[in-house]
Amino acid sequence: MDKPACFRAALLLCVLSLGVSCSGDGPELNPYFEAGFTVPPDLMGVIHTGYSDLSNEYDVLDEYGVGWVHRDFSWGSIEPSNNNWSWDEFDSYVKQANDHKKKVFGMLLYDVGWIHEGHDESRHVSGETELAHYIDYVSKTVTRYNGENGHGRVAAWSIWNEPNLDMFWTGTREEFYDLTRAAAAAIRKADPQAIIVGGAFNTTATDEWITGIFESGAMENVDYIAYHPYMPSPETALNIYNRFKDLVRPYGFAGRIWITEIGYPTAGTAGGTEALVIPDDEFPEALVKSLVYLAAEGPKTLFWYHLRDHEDPQPDNSEDWFGLFEYDLTPKRGAPAYKLCAFNLPGKTCRALRNSGLPDYIKAWFFQGGDGKHTLVICNSRPSRTANLTVRLPGRNQKKYDIVSGQASPASESNDAVVISGGTESVLFYTWETTNPADLPVISTP
Repeated sequence: MDKPACFRAALLLCVLSLGVSCSGDGPELNPYFEAGFTVPPDLMGVIHTGYSDLSNEYDVLDEYGVGWVHRDFSWGSIEPSNNNWSWDEFDSYVKQANDHKKKVFGMLLYDVGWIHEGHDESRHVSGETELAHYIDYVSKTVTRYNGENGHGRVAAWSIWNEPNLDMFWTGTREEFYDLTRAAAAAIRKADPQAIIVGGAFNTTATDEWITGIFESGAMENVDYIAYHPYMPSPETALNIYNRFKDLVRPYGFAGRIWITEIGYPTAGTAGGTEALVIPDDEFPEALVKSLVYLAAEGPKTLFWYHLRDHEDPQPDNSEDWFGLFEYDLTPKRGAPAYKLCAFNLPGKTCRALRNSGLPDYIKAWFFQGGDGKHTLVICNSRPSRTANLTVRLPGRNQKKYDIVSGQASPASESNDAVVISGGTESVLFYTWETTNPADLPVISTP
């Protein structure tokens, strides 16, 4: 799914100041760590995964802690002509993912030329006849992969993708709401246990698009709303996400958000997403900050866009450089940072540092594991500033990680004096072990 040039306009939307919180219920630990919530164990996913021709793809996904795999269940591929069904490719995909214990997130999207009286696909479904064809495709696809018919199981379905962009949807908002309502009912009937995800809006969606899908009643049978907080930095991505979260809060969806795309290209000066480019040497920092900032806001999933770069990436085309890996699955500079987060954030209780007396640009999160294994991430949200900190970790087996290599070194059992500044030094990543819930990390200035 290509990213449009209009992301540049999204910069104008992001005017909020940085503020991260682990909202939720739970006792106060001390004056510094606020009450938190448990990060979903299956938080981590990657877009466009599980269907390459490389034999080691699933080994790589296991190694990097990916729980969800994704692909488009494109209508045009499944029903290329009226009542002509083609399932083999998707049967193989679902079976392989299920065999490797990955959850499958499928997208039910885009139209087919044959519903438009022979014209080319025009990215809309209009009128009762066209909608009936789409719902037939949805019903047959979900039924086939509901886990009861010998073809495997798709755990979650998204209804369309980024309808606020005319490259994906050229119908009216009302037509899209009608499609969402009808598709959700069809999915629920075909697989009552399936997770249904609606919206899939990106940062350029107007408030009218987002509130309209609720006001229309289209979300009544939908479990979650999807959002793609693409912005040029982790801080601005967080800001725009929180704005979206506040927008859906009145409808009861502030805690029911799937982040189904977030990422950055690492090269390119053209292609429509050049404003999002994060140079390769800054990729680990941006990746850790993005995952930690957003995980601390309570989404149910976090899908990275996407698995690997284009097969023949053009130097100036930013669209070709969104991968965590090169085309042959050679890890890019940010891949170890993704792995570090994937194995140390999910399943833990997230608690944000508050009232610590530290400079306001120093942010920290304590991810408390019920198994006695804990994580502390400290970020400098303004790397032009420098702070001297002392970090005291309780328990045993204290480790400090290099986010570029993912390698650990022993951390001091008492006080670790550190300087947090710019570049990869703007993120400090620690782990340790203790079964005593009263053993807490302490961050202070010397």
